[in-house]
Amino acid sequence: MITQPRYRLADRLIDPSQCTILKDGILLKVELRAMQVLLCLIKHADEPVSREMLLEEVWSGGEVSDNAINRIIGLLRNQLGDNAKSPSFIKTLPKVGYVLISEVTLVKAISRKEKFTEEVVAGSLIGVREGADANSLKKNVFSFLYTHSGKFVLLLSGLIVVSTWLAFKYLSLPQQTRSIFHDVKLKRLTYFDGQEFNPDLSDDGKLLAFSQREYGEKYWRLGLMRIDNGEVNYLNDPFDSQGYSSFSPDGSQLAYLSFNKSGECQINRVDIIDGMFGNREKIIDCKNQMQSTSIEWKINGNGIFYIDESHQLDYLSQKMVFSVSLSGLNKKQLSLPYPIGRGDYSISLSPNGNDLAVIRNVRWYQSQIMLLSLNTGSWIDLFKVDSLLHSVGWSGDSGSIIYKTNDGNLASYNIDKSSHEQFTNIMQPIMSPVSNSSGDVVAVLGTFVKTEILRFKTPFDADESTNGVFAVTKDKSVFISSNSSNIRGVISPDGKKMVFESDRTGMAKLWFKSESGSEVQLDAFEDIQFIRDISFSFDSEFLLGRQGNKPFTYNIQTQVLEYIDVDENVEVYNVSWG
Repeated sequence: MITQPRYRLADRLIDPSQCTILKDGILLKVELRAMQVLLCLIKHADEPVSREMLLEEVWSGGEVSDNAINRIIGLLRNQLGDNAKSPSFIKTLPKVGYVLISEVTLVKAISRKEKFTEEVVAGSLIGVREGADANSLKKNVFSFLYTHSGKFVLLLSGLIVVSTWLAFKYLSLPQQTRSIFHDVKLKRLTYFDGQEFNPDLSDDGKLLAFSQREYGEKYWRLGLMRIDNGEVNYLNDPFDSQGYSSFSPDGSQLAYLSFNKSGECQINRVDIIDGMFGNREKIIDCKNQMQSTSIEWKINGNGIFYIDESHQLDYLSQKMVFSVSLSGLNKKQLSLPYPIGRGDYSISLSPNGNDLAVIRNVRWYQSQIMLLSLNTGSWIDLFKVDSLLHSVGWSGDSGSIIYKTNDGNLASYNIDKSSHEQFTNIMQPIMSPVSNSSGDVVAVLGTFVKTEILRFKTPFDADESTNGVFAVTKDKSVFISSNSSNIRGVISPDGKKMVFESDRTGMAKLWFKSESGSEVQLDAFEDIQFIRDISFSFDSEFLLGRQGNKPFTYNIQTQVLEYIDVDENVEVYNVSWG
């Protein structure tokens, strides 16, 4: 299980895994996007963070309005108790961006008393803002209980006995009266070096369709895997990219999206014979330049529901729900354009075929899950999630919606009871849950965005055509790659060594790559988020850098780390070899 480190900003405790800020004994819940922005500021502590950097690291290069970023910064300041005019945490740099000015400490462990305060005292006050007197009174009461905890052992023993009896009675109930999800276990299905996305499981549970691409590739290819032996074959399609697959009810066909570099887009279907791709046929064209959709087969198998845009508009517009027969005829629009956001961009058909769960983008990075009754045509708003969901699934009885929570776990929403229940509890985020008619769920584990370090085989060339100006060649290859972020690569003068930062183990660390190609973690460095200005000595034997205000040298051979004495009142911004 991969865990995320916690931090202290002055007297605030930041827990990225739970998206919380512990302040004055009160645990405040922070929306996921705000926590990601705060982590970006922590990662670049004491350094200006431009809006462009936020877009690249938090929004993965997407288009975000200034108002959206301002809202997140304002939200963080509010929950940190900061003041924009006289900041203690986040300072605005006009025409530059933002900088985290608070002292930052990496938290490895907490005391028993602090753990008690966080989980018992603060945990009961999530999201509650009270006056200082009320807060102090509650803290004193819990502190008293904690101090005299030994006197309550007998009471606790009695509670355990009662709880055990209740658990026994619960387990004695008939199976159908228990929760739908119980003892959920995760099983990994794919082990490829590249990326997998948009999984779909056949109704019999024997085949898995998914989109896959190698590291460094731009376009996706459609794969089909036999669950029993892991054998995979890929679709031969003349278009550049394929994805968003959906099995027909009888498992004999697969509908999918296909598009090419020139912007052409179409939805196709392909025969599935003994776990292999067969004949391919177009169902209908989709909007030019559209590179994502969502497809569901009708319960009778004679048509599909899918996401598309208006073909009358030259620009990308709101997405809507459509239906069409397999011959491409009888196309019907089932939803209207929504004036805010990107509209309806994902659908999921209930196992009984009566309802479509529709994900609607109602605000930037906020999703509204809705229900479209295929029998009556009525729409029902179910619930909102403060993140951009890729998909949802269903329980086998069509009574619950399965979705990804803000912290990356899976939960179910019971439609009749309007209640939520989380049924996974892991640190790695889970994306794109989908289900088959039996309620079996497949999903993507891990983040969708990663960074790599590239190597140019001939880094710089100069010839007469460039008039002596050096130009980077296009001859490049991936040099450092993993399923996580690999950044800040520095190469030695002799070209035989390299140091880079990677969070492949769950926590950002410095790694050393030798001429042999082996990559070793440098354990001497702990608070890696705040290490800057790394460079090799001229003989390639030492590293120089700074850890906050502390310059240091590191002997690569002996693995000895030594700090350079500097006046504590002196601000150190850059260090280099002389």
